Amino acid sequence: MDIQQEIKICILSARVKQQEQQIAELQKQPADMQLTSCELEAINNATLMVISNNLIEIKKAKPMH
Repeated sequence: MDIQQEIKICILSARVKQQEQQIAELQKQPADMQLTSCELEAINNATLMVISNNLIEIKKAKPMH
């Protein structure tokens, strides 16, 4: 694995962790405080999609064995 692939994997892994933390924080907020439950669900779904896409990119960046 070259250094660019390692850097990309590290960056994407950090993004996944950050997005997981964001989801956890959003889930702690009562929906009626700032967001409706529908808005919260939309944000949650969009964030999960981004995490999924980042995980796919991580898998693509890893060399085939």
